[in-house]
Amino acid sequence: MPPDRWFGVGFCGGARAAGARAADDALVHDDPKLLIVFCSQAYDLRQLLGQIRERAGDVPLIGCTTAGQIATVGPSDTGVVVTALGGSGFAVRTTAAPPTRPGTCGRREPAWRGACPIARISPTR
Repeated sequence: MPPDRWFGVGFCGGARAAGARAADDALVHDDPKLLIVFCSQAYDLRQLLGQIRERAGDVPLIGCTTAGQIATVGPSDTGVVVTALGGSGFAVRTTAAPPTRPGTCGRREPAWRGACPIARISPTR
């Protein structure tokens, strides 16, 4: 019987199919609920996300580019880290906030404060 909640992490550094390889390693069970992706700015992001989507389908995905990634193999500045949360014990809802103006440090008008955090993860049991 699969676990109610599970967590998987995949990392691939510098390879052409890095998104696919990291996603494959992170998707340790069926029923993923959320993918969190951190990657080097050196990747073609459309291609990278396409590779991840090929493996994970329409699972909600959040993430960003970084100047460095930390994974179980240690730090890297040329890699992709995919973290997957899943199982019947998770429920996830994502939303997107509009870009902020330069110099505002992410602060928006009061109406947008209710939209954060961007991802809400709730145990269902």
